[in-house]
This record gives sequence, C-alpha cells and structure tokens, in this order.
Amino acid sequence: MMPPPASTPGSEHKWDPYGPNFLIVIGNGINQTIFNVSESFLSHYSGYFRSMSSTSSFSPIFPHNDAEIRLPGDDPEVFSMVLHYLHHRRFLDSTVHPSHIVSFDKIIDIWSFGEARIMPLIQNAAADLFANKIKLTKTLPDRWSIEYLWERTEKGCRLRKMLVAFIREMWIPDGHQHHIWGQLADGQSEDPERLVWLMEALLGSKHEIRVSAKTWRRLQSCEWHVHEDFVWCEGSEEASLDDQRDLPATKKHRPRSASWSL
Repeated sequence: MMPPPASTPGSEHKWDPYGPNFLIVIGNGINQTIFNVSESFLSHYSGYFRSMSSTSSFSPIFPHNDAEIRLPGDDPEVFSMVLHYLHHRRFLDSTVHPSHIVSFDKIIDIWSFGEARIMPLIQNAAADLFANKIKLTKTLPDRWSIEYLWERTEKGCRLRKMLVAFIREMWIPDGHQHHIWGQLADGQSEDPERLVWLMEALLGSKHEIRVSAKTWRRLQSCEWHVHEDFVWCEGSEEASLDDQRDLPATKKHRPRSASWSL
C-alpha cells in the first residue's frame, strides 16, 4: 500500500529527473495555460494526481508516456501558486508577507484546489495563510468572502471551523456563549448568514479584531490542519513539546486539542 500524500513541509519529494511528466491544461479560452510537471513530483503531494500517474493501476495512461490532464474549471494563477509552494514552501516571492498581498478569496481558491486534488500540504499552508491574514492585517473576510467560502468548501471542513473559532473567540467575554454558535462551531451549517451577521455585529461593537495567544496555539497544534494519523507538522507546538520531553519511540501520537461544540 502506498503512503498517503505528504501533508507536512518537511516531507520533501525525492527528485526523479528521468520519469514521465504530466501535461496539465488549466483553465479555458485565452487564460488557458499548459504546465509540464514531473509526474512523481505531483504524485508525492496529491492523491488525485497519483491516481492519474502511469504507475497507478487505475490510470488510463500507458507507462513511460506523458499524461495530458485537462482541468478547465481551475484557475492557472492558483495552480501556479500551488506549484510555487511545492517547490519553495511559499506561495509567492515578495519582501512583504503574503497575507498583505493575497486576498481571502484567493486563499479560499487555493484551499479548495487542495481539497479537490487531495493535497493536504496545500490545504494546511492555505489555512495558515488565512489565519495570518486575519492576525497581521487585523481584518476579517467580508460578507462576500464568507459566502464564497461556504460555496467552495464542504460541510465540516477545517477552514470553515477555523474561521468560526476565530470570530467566536473575538466575542469573548459577552457573546461567545450565544446559542447561535451551536450550528456553526463544527462548520456544518448550510447557510453562512448567521456567521455573516455575527461578523458584521462584531465589527460594529467594542470588540477588536485580534487573534489571542490561546487561539494561535490551537492553530500551531494542527487543530485545523489535514493530516494522516500519527503525523504532526514539523515545528508545531505539540511536536516541539514531544521532542523536548524526549518521549519514548513507542509514543507516536498525542491527542489533539478539542474543538468547540455546544
């Protein structure tokens, strides 16, 4: 059985310069772009592309032939940023933090691409960028971005849960226990209108846009990341604590912190 797609920044691909490539056609019309990417490289990070590789028993591609994959509904800019991250562990090159450059909608597109193509590393990086944008710019997604997040993601997804948790925490001490959070806390709500109302009410109140140390620790402990069992992000708070305590080799996993629920 093949291992699951890499989900942590330290899980680097072993380069195979002589293997077949994917010819990936992204987008439609004048914006259509063709990418020539190593098959083994993408297969290391993506369950979707792994299933399309010439070595997969489910693939219609003959071994040693370059595979052409058409994704007309995807955005070439998003795919370029995804490839850039896989190669360089950053979505773009800039002296300014990307949270000041990349919009909430674009981050949602990146996360959604990672979800659709089974790329947990990209989902996790997009979630971190989303959180950093809130923290560093002291802004929240507007109504249209929240509705777009619900449109582009599945019920219960980690990105929805994270945004709900961030906004809820900002309502402490007087609004975070409201019964309205019950339908939102696990990202299962079909309609984002309740969250939009809470966000707009927050902006009109005395509360400030901030991310507390407690909430940031939840992010660092991978609560809103997508990982296979027994895996933590390198450098996460939990992984660092395990290293410092010099735990026995037999202990591979520590329970994740609990999510909110009412």
